Amino acid sequence: MADIFYLYGELKTARRIAAAVVKARSEQPILTTREFINAVEPLFKREREKKDMAKLFQALRIEVNHEMDALKAMLRGATALLAPGGRLSVITYHSLEDRIVKNFMKTGNAEGKVEQDFFGRVETPFRLINNKVIVPQDAEQQENPRSRSAKLRIAEKEINNDRRTNKRASARRTAGRSTGRRLAYAEKKCLSNRRLKVRLRPLPNSR
Repeated sequence: MADIFYLYGELKTARRIAAAVVKARSEQPILTTREFINAVEPLFKREREKKDMAKLFQALRIEVNHEMDALKAMLRGATALLAPGGRLSVITYHSLEDRIVKNFMKTGNAEGKVEQDFFGRVETPFRLINNKVIVPQDAEQQENPRSRSAKLRIAEKEINNDRRTNKRASARRTAGRSTGRRLAYAEKKCLSNRRLKVRLRPLPNSR
């Protein structure tokens, strides 16, 4: 429970909150939202109570709905379905979602692991349209307060991604054959030198 509050709610007091829930639950079952709030409310500072309580319920919602898994599945499915040159636009509403989308558009995976080809170029199915995230302007936030946390990222699927992948694979095969020929030549030369040394080895003195 503490991990859920910390990872999905980004709450620094996650362990204390989890301990308070466990303690309250040991005394009687928590059946309503009000009972849950009463159990954790004393741990929140008055000036941050509203924001931190929202983060707490956000963490519970993400875990119950498996929202991070659904987001990753959507990104993988969209990548497979998009035609070359097609664009993927994603609006996120909190930092956890935005981090996953950002990593996926930059590296092709949710973890942000950079994979490089034989020549050291980053392998990713997308080209970023907006290098800097798009956020609502002040006028839009005033008109629609719920948009204040929205972040928009756009990426375009590479047109020559498949062709480039084939070229890279061909380059790897060519490099492999070249390396194999060099190794064979070096081995042959080594054997030739050893035979030469055997022929030039002086005979022992006979008495």
